Amino acid sequence: MSARQPKDDRVYRIITNALLWLCFGGVLIGVNALESKASPTISVPPEIITRLINLKLYLTQLVASALLFALFAFITHKAKDKANFNRGQYFIGLVFGEWGAILINFGSLLFIAGIIANAPLYWPGTLANYAFGYYLLPKR
Repeated sequence: MSARQPKDDRVYRIITNALLWLCFGGVLIGVNALESKASPTISVPPEIITRLINLKLYLTQLVASALLFALFAFITHKAKDKANFNRGQYFIGLVFGEWGAILINFGSLLFIAGIIANAPLYWPGTLANYAFGYYLLPKR
């Protein structure tokens, strides 16, 4: 039985990230139950997760990613030889990977917040972040 890796692992990266955040949500619920001495089956205050949604940090990371992309794109465009151009393209690919990871992580946070806070309003944000993150993640 061979353990071949898929050619396009972006979907698996999104699923793995969502599972990581599901575990994160479970830990938050457990910690809340221990701290409040409440049963884990009791309704969890939505603030334990929604206070972690920091839109300012998220937007700052997206702007920083765009700035880094612009910097590498400019440097790559000005490259004098093929080796420097290829190096620039490599770093641009890394930037896209990080940029996509930011989107996917925030999307997963919104997904878990929607579950814990019983607020499905967060889920369109999840889908949008996953879609853009999928698009930005480079194929491996």
